[in-house]
Amino acid sequence: MCVLSGEHPGLGGGWKHGIARVSKGQIAFRPYLWQLRLRRPWTEPVDIHVVEVESAADDPKWREAWSVLPGTRRTVVRTPSSTLLWGVPERQADWAVDQVS
Repeated sequence: MCVLSGEHPGLGGGWKHGIARVSKGQIAFRPYLWQLRLRRPWTEPVDIHVVEVESAADDPKWREAWSVLPGTRRTVVRTPSSTLLWGVPERQADWAVDQVS
């Protein structure tokens, strides 16, 4: 998850890797510790109220190769205060977008 424009509490400073729990109009995102697959059990998830979801129109930037795994679908998520880029594994992307939309 990364912020494209605006501000969102708990996100910022580039790509954040983590795990998301999705439901209608909502993403509860829990960042991993130091970009490793270690959850931080003492932190609350970042609640993201989803207004709109759409496919990313542009190709990934070369810098994203260091942060985003191959086979990740980049999806634009609009919230009331920000525009986010959500990277979802291709095999889960359709399901995740359907759950949030």
